Amino acid sequence: MRSAGLLIAAALGAVLLSCGSVSNGEFDYVTATASADPAKNPLFADLATWTGTPCAAGSTYTVFSDIVTFSVVSKVNVSNANSSPLVLKGATLSYSPADVLTPALPKAYSPTYQALNGYIVPAGNTLPVPVEVAPHSLKNFLGASLVCTASNSIYSYTVTIIFDAEEQVSGRSGTFTSGITVRFADFADK
Repeated sequence: MRSAGLLIAAALGAVLLSCGSVSNGEFDYVTATASADPAKNPLFADLATWTGTPCAAGSTYTVFSDIVTFSVVSKVNVSNANSSPLVLKGATLSYSPADVLTPALPKAYSPTYQALNGYIVPAGNTLPVPVEVAPHSLKNFLGASLVCTASNSIYSYTVTIIFDAEEQVSGRSGTFTSGITVRFADFADK
């Protein structure tokens, strides 16, 4: 009798854990499973767009943010009229050095949060969602070490993006994860 009780408790625990479980960066909401993939990987984030000869006297450069479009996918779990759209709230980006030559970033740059209000992924569909993975402020910070220096370095970061969303009908909130490698350098100098 005791072993039957343990078996029932284990089965109930497995059922409870399966709803909302995360695997391969996905999250199971009540009626859909969400995931995201970047349009390109890796991203080569040029730190400087030059006017004139790079690093020459009198030359100037401009810094632009890099945005990558992620395909956010909602796969319907329950095929019925109550399948629910997902409302994206935001994304948290964390940057980790991808090699031993790349320095860790100060806390001001990792993790960072971007609001994604207004993006609604229809049930059973894919929605392109732009995420600023190489923001202007971060490129300016890294540019001090990489633009017109003798180092010729390329800093490479593994960026983990955690999307925060809510299923519209059920109100269930959860997160799903994607990632991208971003390589920062003044590529005109290379």
